[in-house]
Amino acid sequence: ELLGLSMMSGFRAAAQVGLLMFVPLYLTDVLEAGPMMTGVGFSLMQLGGVLSSPVAGAWSDRIGRRPIVVGGLALSTLVIAFLAIAGNQILFVSGIAFLGFVLYGVRPVVHSWALDLTSKTIGGTVISLVFGTQSLFSIGIPVISGMVADLFGLQRVFWLLAGLILVSNLIAFFLKDSRN
Repeated sequence: ELLGLSMMSGFRAAAQVGLLMFVPLYLTDVLEAGPMMTGVGFSLMQLGGVLSSPVAGAWSDRIGRRPIVVGGLALSTLVIAFLAIAGNQILFVSGIAFLGFVLYGVRPVVHSWALDLTSKTIGGTVISLVFGTQSLFSIGIPVISGMVADLFGLQRVFWLLAGLILVSNLIAFFLKDSRN
């Protein structure tokens, strides 16, 4: 279960790294947004995470980790796909604000889930495994996304990232909740 959870988290993190790299490129190159709009978008994305993380954590304590993670990843998949077709700056920035809310809110729940699966005496090791897997999965995504952008355009990168989140969601769907 911990290996599956780590892999799921790795795919999620790879998509997040791709988003952090290609959201500003898409905003400036495709939607012709200036630095201010790009900054506003990233600030709203972070604000979404700040607002959702405590809510997601508390809710996961009540109903279980899996429903929160699966729901957050499913919404993330849909929002990233929406970003690929959002035709203007306002829609795109609104989308990344909501994406921050659903994608970033999942992260602490994943860590809690990992800790639930193991002994309390190896919590540092468990979180290191999860973070290490996230880093490993994220190494190649800038190059792969860059190749996709060069060959097919920046819009297609968002389809790739939505696919990564979808894989993450499929893995999460088949994992047992730590509360069961």
